[in-house]
Amino acid sequence: MSHERRLIRFASISGIDRKELPIAAEVWIDSISQSNWADREILKLSNVCSRYMRDPQPKSVALRVIEQTAGLDRGKIDNCLRLMVLYGAVETYDCGGEYMRASLYLTYLQRLRVLEIRRRFCELHPENTPRALPWHKSEVNWLPQTVPAKKEEDEAETVDADTPQALAAGSR
Repeated sequence: MSHERRLIRFASISGIDRKELPIAAEVWIDSISQSNWADREILKLSNVCSRYMRDPQPKSVALRVIEQTAGLDRGKIDNCLRLMVLYGAVETYDCGGEYMRASLYLTYLQRLRVLEIRRRFCELHPENTPRALPWHKSEVNWLPQTVPAKKEEDEAETVDADTPQALAAGSR
């Protein structure tokens, strides 16, 4: 997806590479979570924005999806974004259509944190490969696996002592 068509984006990322947007989103949401003005609803909406920045799937910022997953209706989303504008976390936003659109504000200090994280990580892993970045996308996401059913042998070992099979086996 082209960065010009993103529904959620940073207003300015000067000094930061596009590949560092996921870490910038993490720094941005960390700053909001530490602020004293952010309530639970703002944190939920901030998490929606941060997830979109890491993986820009348009359906994740569809207003009906936000309502289903975060429990925030259009009015609450608008109120949260209005407060985020007031406190400088968001520059502009629009909730008029089917999707939420927002221009997030990354402060100079937040950009500096992103650059420091990049520098420190490069010091720890000097190899200059895509794998050296801590925020690379993994090829295979881990999903919980179903536990295989017990084999019939295991079931035979746990036969109740009062059953005919157990009584026959005990008399031998």
